[in-house]
Amino acid sequence: MTADHQSRLDELCAKALHAGDLLSTMKPPSHLAHVHSRARQLQASLDQACRRCPSTGFAGVFTTGKSMLQSLLLDLPGLLPVANVPSTGNITRVRVRPAAAGSRVINRAFTLLSPDAVARMVDFIVDGIVAAVDGNPAYDVRGLRGHTLIDVADPAASDWEPLEAFLSPMWTDMELNVQVRQWASELLAIRDALAVAAHLLPRSMPGNEIVLSEGSLEAALLIGDSRVPPAEFPHQRYRPPLAAHEMSQPHGLRVLLPLVHEVLIDVEMDRDIWSFNGMAVDLLDFPGLASGSLRDRFLAEEELATVTVLTVVLDAEKPRNDDVHRLYGLLEKGKFARPELAESVLVVANRFDRVLPPAGPVDSVARLAAESIDFRAVLVEADELTRKRPARVALTSTLTGAVHYGHSVAGARPQDLDGVRAAPGRWEPVMRRMAAANESHPLRFSLEAYLHDGGIGYMRELLSRHLVTHGRRMVVNEAEAIAAALDEQLELLRPVEPSAAPSGAERARIETLATGLTRACARCRDRLENERLVGHLPVGESTVDEQLLGLVVRAVHDWPLWPPTGLLARTRRVGTGRPETGRGKGIIERPARPPEAPRPGTAPAITTSTLLTAYRDTRTSLSGPTVALLENALRQWSAALLAEENLADVSRRLGGPDLPWSDDRTLLHDRLRTVTSPEWVDYRFRLIDTLLDPDLLVRRAREVRTARSDTVRVDPEPLAANRALPWHPKILGLGRDGLADFADPITVFRLRRDLVLAMHREIGRELQAVFDTVREETHGFLDQFSEDAVPTPDEIRDMTEPSTGGDA
Repeated sequence: MTADHQSRLDELCAKALHAGDLLSTMKPPSHLAHVHSRARQLQASLDQACRRCPSTGFAGVFTTGKSMLQSLLLDLPGLLPVANVPSTGNITRVRVRPAAAGSRVINRAFTLLSPDAVARMVDFIVDGIVAAVDGNPAYDVRGLRGHTLIDVADPAASDWEPLEAFLSPMWTDMELNVQVRQWASELLAIRDALAVAAHLLPRSMPGNEIVLSEGSLEAALLIGDSRVPPAEFPHQRYRPPLAAHEMSQPHGLRVLLPLVHEVLIDVEMDRDIWSFNGMAVDLLDFPGLASGSLRDRFLAEEELATVTVLTVVLDAEKPRNDDVHRLYGLLEKGKFARPELAESVLVVANRFDRVLPPAGPVDSVARLAAESIDFRAVLVEADELTRKRPARVALTSTLTGAVHYGHSVAGARPQDLDGVRAAPGRWEPVMRRMAAANESHPLRFSLEAYLHDGGIGYMRELLSRHLVTHGRRMVVNEAEAIAAALDEQLELLRPVEPSAAPSGAERARIETLATGLTRACARCRDRLENERLVGHLPVGESTVDEQLLGLVVRAVHDWPLWPPTGLLARTRRVGTGRPETGRGKGIIERPARPPEAPRPGTAPAITTSTLLTAYRDTRTSLSGPTVALLENALRQWSAALLAEENLADVSRRLGGPDLPWSDDRTLLHDRLRTVTSPEWVDYRFRLIDTLLDPDLLVRRAREVRTARSDTVRVDPEPLAANRALPWHPKILGLGRDGLADFADPITVFRLRRDLVLAMHREIGRELQAVFDTVREETHGFLDQFSEDAVPTPDEIRDMTEPSTGGDA
């Protein structure tokens, strides 16, 4: 681990110690008890993470060779006991430290679970039993639900009566699920162990290491027949308390086995055999999956979050197992530093000597997977667990490795040994073809390593490379993530116990704030009642109605088809016989107006269909400007409201959502958190920030307007379909060729005015509908604000009376 990594871990370790001191003196109220408990768990996790070296946990189904594989990796055959049935009942942590020469075991010890961990383990097993029999009318689990079996303060005095009352009557029932009977036996073994050894449990984890006496390692690891349910229900009987010196003896370990947390083995490893660049690492051997033990599952799941890398050991003959994937899911769920998950899994396909090569020639891994069903099954499983990273997969055979290195294997049958000696010869032709074809797939090199020494050397290189390259960084990142989670909990607990009793001035400040919030809410309600017409809302120096009319007039009058249409009307004689010049009978004759020049490329409007298209296009183009007009009006209205004395005063003393907290806001925030939950306090301040937000109505109006349909609803007049333009009563009897003879410029101008008024009325109705919706929703928000945000007199009393201590 680099100096920078170690320096950062030292800082985080000091932070964990400080948090521990703070939490031990804190007395939170009942509504923050769960936050305090979570903070204590995180503090313990951070403390452990800072003292942890990079580690890998070996997990897999029982009898896949996990224990034997680790013994061979360490060049210490027989270090861990092996068997063909579920045998290991505790986690084994092998601490590996590089040494100058030779490999040897320098210490064996174990640690015990804390009372809190025992309580969680018992609850885990009870929940499993309840889930298994729930719904079966023959089993009444009501006495188990919600009952805490373990007294954490005094585990020896725990109340086991509800469990015994549930199990005893049905113990001889042969219909009772075998799995439930096993889980019940695990619980009863914990009961008996607590009765004689509860006084020996450490108050917190990790506890002191207890050195094992010579020959006691197997007693601390092997379950033997301790989980075999007896024929008769095992009622608890008195046994003398276990003495401290008896804990490391075989007979004491058999009693303590259900309460053991880890078995620890310190190993000095020959650098020439396995080196981690001088770095110490931990190898953890988990109890075998699929053994059916809920205690084993609990221990594996608890410890899984602490390992840097999970090494999944598959049975190459039968690689698929749902328990393995469930364990991967727990790793994914428990990782604090989520980005590190991609680096957190290695896969070992052990017992590869059981996999047969295909009969036909193959020269690549892809071809091998296509030809061999067994190899393809291994590859599919490894790809799923490593997320298609074949460089993190090793093919091994512990029996082949043992034979290669000249180690004897207890319990190995002659036929098994003959099989592993013959297996490499079957794979040699495959390797030669792959080498000749320059196959560069990582699994080709793993296969080559299997043929050399059962893949043991390759597995050492893989673990060493992965832990040295990624492990040290991952340890720091995990500790950083735990520290960040701890900071969140400490922030929630920050105002739990005020440093001094509230003063009279503080009570007055809170009461003034509560009064101000009430008045602000009432003022908003009154102003909303007074403002019912959107057109009357001021915008600048005018109103919404006036500015909307200006927008519509400019838009409609700017249609390019008006000039040629007016010119057509003036250059043709109309049916009323009025002269072209349009002169009046005044004293002074007016000169004839020169006709407006039509815009190039624009044809006159002959029927309403052309105008209807222009109307719709203009209506659509005005959508943005009219929304902006409404938003400007609401923003100006909100700003004027907030500028009034009572709202301005509350806003100034509480601060807005984007401003630093004022003293009054901090006071109210901290005092509220002493009488209600943090989530409820945050919710109330969100309501306050919403009330004081000048853009609240603007944003809501935009949302409502966007949700409404933009379809234009056109009145029958003046744009009825197929109506001649300009309109004249006699036009109804004429064909299309005679339309221009009845053109009337006065009708054109009148029609343009009618279109302006129609569009102004239509947009105005839509803006009013948006405003009505916003007003209605704001009224609802003010009702919610009055009920939830303003501190009640009882709350003010509870917040401002001198503290009498927590109730946690």
